Amino acid sequence: MNEKEQAKATSQEVMRETGFPPPDSGAVIHSPPRFDLAQATKDMEQRIVLVDRIHTMIQKQINPETDISKMGNKCRRTINFARKCYRIVGGSIEWATYPSGLKYVRESMQDEQGSWYAITVSCTYVTPWGERVECFKRLTSREPFFGVEDGKPMEGSDVNESDIVEMAVTEAFKGAVFTALGFPKDISADEAKRFGLDTSKASGHDFSGAKGAQGGSADSSQESYDTRKQIEMICKRLSESGYTHNGAECPTSVEVLRAVTANPSKGWNGWGKFSAIKEVQLPRILEQLEKIEADLSGGERQPGSDG
Repeated sequence: MNEKEQAKATSQEVMRETGFPPPDSGAVIHSPPRFDLAQATKDMEQRIVLVDRIHTMIQKQINPETDISKMGNKCRRTINFARKCYRIVGGSIEWATYPSGLKYVRESMQDEQGSWYAITVSCTYVTPWGERVECFKRLTSREPFFGVEDGKPMEGSDVNESDIVEMAVTEAFKGAVFTALGFPKDISADEAKRFGLDTSKASGHDFSGAKGAQGGSADSSQESYDTRKQIEMICKRLSESGYTHNGAECPTSVEVLRAVTANPSKGWNGWGKFSAIKEVQLPRILEQLEKIEADLSGGERQPGSDG
């Protein structure tokens, strides 16, 4: 071992024993940079100005009638609001893909109140400046508006899975975008005043007394109420006449309703209660049932007839 190699070995031995290089080793000791409070404060001020500018530009493009909804006494930013943010600011959206090949995970569960399931979605918003914000959303078939009726949870098979998936995807997207851009879920009165947002034009309802808040469907008109009753009467007549759907017997009116409204390809087993049918679907279901009854009777049946 020559002199240079001997010196290097000695230096390494000293560092192992003491944790410090010998004075004559020529090694450089790196210490963490000194925190510059003044610069950090300046950087934060610049970020605040940037966020404020982004908010101002976006709020100028907001239409309260489509981008804000009323939920009771609160004004909430909608999916349309989030989409405008994404289009204006830019960036990219990434969805987690699971082994099933789908963008969500479905978990089936059972308890003393019956069967139910949960849907989990993950959305990541990547801002133009490289920040990544991920939002997980987990919703169940017992969500109040979809899976609860008369204060009691519905069976998971009676809750349209596509509704829960759509809601989870929507909330995950909103959560990622709003978090990244610094928007809270609700719009305060001060914020609305500052940006000139007329929240009185926002769409929505006060659900505090509505049956829909408990999972059932609240009919907004006498026409919808009558349509629901007509659907129930036709299903009753079909069950009493021995109606079968795709070879399966339907001994009760509810079984008829479930069979006619089911969509197995989308994991939907059909409506299990007449009161749970969404109001917007009533006309289509009535038309479908009237056609079935007319076909079985071999002639045209007058809409809504009960004889």
